[in-house]
Amino acid sequence: MTVAALDQLRPPCSKSPLVELDDAVLVEKAKEGDECAFEVLVVRHRSRLRGTAYSIVTGADLDDVIQRAWLKIFRKLHTLREPRLFAAWASRVTVNTALAYVRKRGRRSETNLDDLSPGQMPADDSPDAAEKSGWQALLRKTRQWFDELEPRDQMLFRHYLVDGMTMEEIGVAVGMSPGGVKTRLFRARKLLRARRDRLLDGLD
Repeated sequence: MTVAALDQLRPPCSKSPLVELDDAVLVEKAKEGDECAFEVLVVRHRSRLRGTAYSIVTGADLDDVIQRAWLKIFRKLHTLREPRLFAAWASRVTVNTALAYVRKRGRRSETNLDDLSPGQMPADDSPDAAEKSGWQALLRKTRQWFDELEPRDQMLFRHYLVDGMTMEEIGVAVGMSPGGVKTRLFRARKLLRARRDRLLDGLD
């Protein structure tokens, strides 16, 4: 299967009854050589996996990592013992691919969370400008606190809050037990909440 084939469904696949099947069935069919089944999996999960890789690499590197990850997923699909956990397994392959890419290049891609600096932001003369400014400051601090979390904790939050994964699925994606995932999420959330509360108390 070419890289181009991993980018979008061919018309026959987009109209196939396969699009109504769940991941587990699609994985089994893909293992048997059904290319359409695999392409349906690609389209179903490509946005989420791109977001997962984006937490590690950006720019031109991101496209390269995504292509490498999907090719690895395709080639290693036969090793997946529990098809129902395809999403979590694919996330783990993507993360490992991105980390290997970064290690090989000897650097980490930087993600700019704020495209505009405060000096570039348009002035707001509305009556509630001060309140808006306060909330913007809180959001900036929240992003800063999140960035200060350990990379693994950031990944756990993304899988839980953005991807909607279960504790079991997250465990498969990051190589931890469901109990370990729950504990780390609880501690990280408690830390973020404590920092938020201290900031809000200081604004009173």
